Amino acid sequence: MQRLTKEESLELYRQLDALAPVTLVIPAAVVFNLIGQCQLALRHPSNHGPSALAARQWIEQVARYLDGLVPGTFDLVQMGFDGRFDQPAPASQEEGEADA
Repeated sequence: MQRLTKEESLELYRQLDALAPVTLVIPAAVVFNLIGQCQLALRHPSNHGPSALAARQWIEQVARYLDGLVPGTFDLVQMGFDGRFDQPAPASQEEGEADA
């Protein structure tokens, strides 16, 4: 793997940004799990800027869409941004173990 310069990375991003939207077929439950993973990544103190904003906007858009299919989903997703609703990991889940 070749390390890209900042300029090369930005040029690749510009090319991706110029493409038509990508359509993916993903089960709704998987999308919900991806939202949770994005929310976890957004809690990192250094994760800010345009990509973090894009992730938050994507989460809101998808959560509203899912709420139209299963009412209450949007509110549940919003809880994922609020640490008061954090749940401890199950005792059986060891560090580094993938979710089932």
